[in-house]
Amino acid sequence: DWSGGSFSQLRRICRVSKWGVPTAIETVEEQASANLAEEALSALRLYPNPFNAAVTIAFELEHSASVSVHIYNELGQQVRVLAAEGVRPAGNYQFVWDGRDQAGQFQASGTYLLVLAVDGAVETHKLTLLH
Repeated sequence: DWSGGSFSQLRRICRVSKWGVPTAIETVEEQASANLAEEALSALRLYPNPFNAAVTIAFELEHSASVSVHIYNELGQQVRVLAAEGVRPAGNYQFVWDGRDQAGQFQASGTYLLVLAVDGAVETHKLTLLH
């Protein structure tokens, strides 16, 4: 039972250029509140992963927050914007990526990077597309 205090957590940070391209990924140690209910994002689920038809990105916002969801290829090029940056109210969210780019073209099998930004904090996750 955590009744306060703090603990350390490791977080992977993806630095993004002003053009939206990931430029560096680093791991940092930071102090985090023991009261995880204060976190904006909870219950992130990516399924199925690997995928061939579509992958679902689902999460819950504990409170209103600025959110964006982007997909990048292995070269760091933006492939798809699933959610442009904007403030969203608390609640459950679900985005589906069908393996296509912004122009509707199917992408090649390979590893892609999901970049999820919530109130300026960026999380990255690997997605594997198989044809």
